[in-house]
This record gives sequence, C-alpha cells and structure tokens, in this order.
Amino acid sequence: MDPNNQDGSEDEVISSVKIKPPTFSETSVPTWFRVLEAQFHLARISTTKTKYYHAVSQLPAEVLDRISQTELEAEDYDRLKKAVTNTFEKSKLELFNDLMSKQTYSGKPSIYLQDMLRQSGKLNIGEDIVRMQFLKTLPGHVRTVLASHTTLTLQQLGELANDLLITYHSATVMAVSPPSSAVASPSTTSQRPTTNTSVGLKPFHQNQRPKICRGHIFYGPDSKSCKKWCKWPNKTGLNILPNSRPPSRSSSPAPSEN
Repeated sequence: MDPNNQDGSEDEVISSVKIKPPTFSETSVPTWFRVLEAQFHLARISTTKTKYYHAVSQLPAEVLDRISQTELEAEDYDRLKKAVTNTFEKSKLELFNDLMSKQTYSGKPSIYLQDMLRQSGKLNIGEDIVRMQFLKTLPGHVRTVLASHTTLTLQQLGELANDLLITYHSATVMAVSPPSSAVASPSTTSQRPTTNTSVGLKPFHQNQRPKICRGHIFYGPDSKSCKKWCKWPNKTGLNILPNSRPPSRSSSPAPSEN
C-alpha cells in the first residue's frame, strides 16, 4: 500500500470489512461505542469520515432523529459520538429511576441498596447519586439520621439503615400495643363496677356470719388456733383466741357456746 496515499483509499478498500457492533442500547451508550471502536481497530479503519458512516449505519433512526442536523452534516465521527453520548447522558438519572421502580423494595434496606449499586454500574452513575436516591426511599426519621453520616461508605449506610428501621419498628409496636400490666388511670378505674374479690367462704346473704373460724377454714384439723364461736367439731388442744368479731348489724348475740 502506498504510504503517500492521503486520500483515504486504504480505508475505502478496508471499509468493505463487515462491522458488527452490538444492538444499540440507551442504557449502555459508552459500551456500544467502545465495542464499535474495537472493530474499527481490527478492521484498520482510521479516518473519521469512514468511522462516521459505519456508526450512522448502525444507529437506530430514532436516535439519529435526536441529533442536530449540524452534527450530522459534519460527517465527523468524534462529533457524532459526543452528540449521542450527551443526548443520553442527560437522561441517565431518569433511566436509573425507571430501573429501580421495577425493583421490589422489601426486607432489609441494605439489600435494596445493593440492587441500586448494580443498576448504577450499568449506567456509569456515581455513588453520590446512588446515596441521594437511596436516602429518598427511606422514612423521614431514618433519612434525617443517615443524612448526617456523610463519611460512611454505602455498605455502612445500608447496615445502619437496617438497625434504625428495626428500632423504629419495635418502638412503634410498643406504642400501638401497650403492656397488659399497665396501670389504669384513676378515671378509668372509677368507672369500673366494684366486685367482691374476697377469698374464702362467702355468705349466702349480706348479714350472714361465718360459723367456722379462719384457722379451721385454711388448715382444717391441723389448725393450732380457733375462735370461741367456731363450730368446728373437735376443738381440743387448740389455742382459743379472743373474739375479735364486731357485733352483727341486728345486734344479735354471739353464737351460743353450747
């Protein structure tokens, strides 16, 4: 080949080599151009005009419609590449948000953050944007705490978010379901009907007095003490306690000792 040939005839001959770049994708524009340029290198295509026509022939029509006529008429590969890249660079955040909207946010925040990092890697989005978008997905009280920890790595941020949500959930459950042993307020207690909570034998009617003392009620034949009025059958060997029972409401005499 003549080294003095400056009219691009070498590229015109070699340009007949088939160029097969991958299908164009809005989410991987830099990768698409990288693969295309690798094929240019293998095919020894070096002139910008030949590169331009190969790129134009592989780009979808809807992509070319978004490029200005000035850039297209220049027939310059580098200008075309810059125009296409800039066009989709502006919508990276929108694409990122679209991708994340299809992800299910359940379970630990740290797992969702890992999904965000994987998607951001496909779009070449920096960690600053991932951090900002991750904080937006969290409840307000958790977001406020995490936003102040600017020196934490994204992994540390996700782990801290896990702990904060667990603490918040526990506090919420306690607030909604107070302990059953909580003391009732005086107003609530005063509204409740009073009930007879005495333990032991209960009278059949209001003025009825018991005929068996408490010693025998609780200990039966093993009781060591008794009252005078107690009608327990065998009262031998017992310590007879003084009568402490108040008079009956009807002023009736105490039960007979007989």
